[in-house]
Amino acid sequence: MSSPGLERPLRTPAHFRASIGTPISLKVTADGTTRRDRAVLVDADDDGSQVDIDGARERVDYGDIVQARTVFEWGPAPKPGKPGSPKVSARH
Repeated sequence: MSSPGLERPLRTPAHFRASIGTPISLKVTADGTTRRDRAVLVDADDDGSQVDIDGARERVDYGDIVQARTVFEWGPAPKPGKPGSPKVSARH
């Protein structure tokens, strides 16, 4: 058995609520068209979620979601001397 990794599928309203503020990948089918978006999960309730796609907020009903998962985004490596970076000791 292996770990599910950093990215997690979102299947239930509880999964969506637990991931508020997280970047997600979303595949949605509505009005006969299917689209994929990268978004930030803004809010979630029992019927659907609200996402931010490039600065625009959109309501998405769970019934329209084909697939959703969290997305792990790698950040830049910390620079020496910056908060969060390892201490560098000088040896004489």
